[in-house]
Parts: sequence; C-alpha cells; structure tokens
Amino acid sequence: MTSASRLRVPGALQDRWGLGTRFGGPIAVGLTALIATAAVALFVAAATGPVASLAWGHDFRHYLLATQRWLDTGSPYLPAEVAGPFDYEPLTFLHPPIALLLFAPFLVLPAALWWTPLLAVGWCVVAWRPARWSWPLMAAILAFPRVHVAIVLGNTDIWVWAAVALGLRFGWPAVLVVIKPSLFPLMAVGARHRSFYPALVVAALLCLPFGTLWIDWLHVAANSPAGLLYSIQSLPWLLLPLLAYVARRRPRRIEATT
Repeated sequence: MTSASRLRVPGALQDRWGLGTRFGGPIAVGLTALIATAAVALFVAAATGPVASLAWGHDFRHYLLATQRWLDTGSPYLPAEVAGPFDYEPLTFLHPPIALLLFAPFLVLPAALWWTPLLAVGWCVVAWRPARWSWPLMAAILAFPRVHVAIVLGNTDIWVWAAVALGLRFGWPAVLVVIKPSLFPLMAVGARHRSFYPALVVAALLCLPFGTLWIDWLHVAANSPAGLLYSIQSLPWLLLPLLAYVARRRPRRIEATT
C-alpha cells in the first residue's frame, strides 16, 4: 500500500548558481558587502556633494510648481513647449496629466512623505527573502548612479520603483506606473493578480476628466529633446524588485512514497 506525503525542500538546496554550497554563501555575502560599501559611498558623495543642498528634492519641488500652475491656469504645460521643439528649462513639465493626482496632495502633505516609496521597496525585498545568488546583483543595481540621482532629486522614478515592487506582491499598485508611460511595460508585473484589472479601469476613468490636456502632453513629450521614451534609461535599476521576486525563497514540494 502506498501513501503520498509532501516534504518541503529548503530554498538553499535549490540554488542553481552554486551559492548554496559550503563556500558559495560566504562568497555571496563578501561580494555583496564589497559592492554595497561602494554603493553607499557613491550615494553619500551624491547626497552631500557641493550642490547637494540645492539638488535635494529639486524634482519634487518642480512637480509641485507644475501642479500649482495647473490649479491656477488650467494647464501644467507651457504654451511654447506645446507649440514646438524646445530645450529643457526649470518650468518644463513632461508627466502625463494623471500624474497631477499624485502630486496634488503633496501641496499640503509633509514633503518627507514623498520618499516613503523607498520603504515600500525595502519591505517587499526583505519579505521575499531572495536567495544569496541575487544579493551581489542587487547591490550592483543600487550602485547605479541613476538610483542615487533619483533619490536625491525626488524623481517620480522612486514611485515607479514602489509600483513595481508592490505590484508584484498585490497586483493593483502596478497601475501607478501610468505616471511614466515610457515605462508602461513594467505595469505588466501586476497582471497575474485579479485586483490589477479593476485598478486599471479606475485609472482609465481618472484619465477622462483631463480631456485635451492629453493632447497637450503628447505634443510636449514629442517636442522635448528626449521624446516619448525619456525615462527608459532608468529601466535597469527599476527592475530590482523583479530580481528579488524571481530569487525569492519558496519551499519546493515533492512527492515521497512510503
């Protein structure tokens, strides 16, 4: 007579890269520590450099100025930039109209809350407990200079970062990627969750009241020096949550007979 019982195999035994071996673990930890030290040094240099005091929150303040301009005049976009090609200037606004719904609350909320997406990304990565082979890779991503620039400036890339992480975990937050259409493919990380689809419908409905501002935005994006794909350079480091998700520790179930 045969009966089946399910046994759990620890994730470390599934390590395809050999880092679950006797020496693999220390190697992964050592590489991670080395690269992470470099990443921290680079970030400190970016955050405390000669122009850091002016750079901190620069993009964040820019978003608030554009939002206030929208409330005052009905449009965050400059007429000259809607009309034809232009070079970037302090008042240039490239985000789609729906992004204004994210910015508007921060006209009254404490500015420090703008950086809370970083906590969301950290929580997701830690909760997934990624395998050791991924640690050096994630540390290398965090050493990428564009990460430090985005954090210091308060760029919306940090919100897309959180949207990817939380989208992998819950589904519906992935819709927030809509604030940067050039990164639209990242929204697909939430598609395996049912909650993603109602959220997508809600986002589409929220787009409707902006009416002709969408046409203005298309003109501005097309006229800008970078074009419609201006955010694509941030794609490599925005994939860090996806790496952590792929490397997450999952017990494997196997069938054993007795």
